[in-house]
Amino acid sequence: MDSREKRERALIIWMEKINLIPSEVQVDCAIWGVQKEMQEVKEELIEYIRAIRAFPRASKQEVFFGEEK
Repeated sequence: MDSREKRERALIIWMEKINLIPSEVQVDCAIWGVQKEMQEVKEELIEYIRAIRAFPRASKQEVFFGEEK
C-alpha cells in the first residue's frame, strides 16, 4: 500500500469518527449550549475531508474558490 492509499484510508477513518460525534464532544457542546453549531461544524469538517479526497493535489484555494490566479 502506497502513501496515497494510506492517506485515503486515514481520511475515511476521520470522516467516520467525526460523523459519530464522540460522546465527550456531545457532552461539552451540551454544557456550552452549542449543539446546533456542533452539527454545523461536523458537516463542514466532513465536507472539507470529502473535498480533500476528491481533489488530493488541489490547494485549499482551488477546492473552495476555483482556480488560483
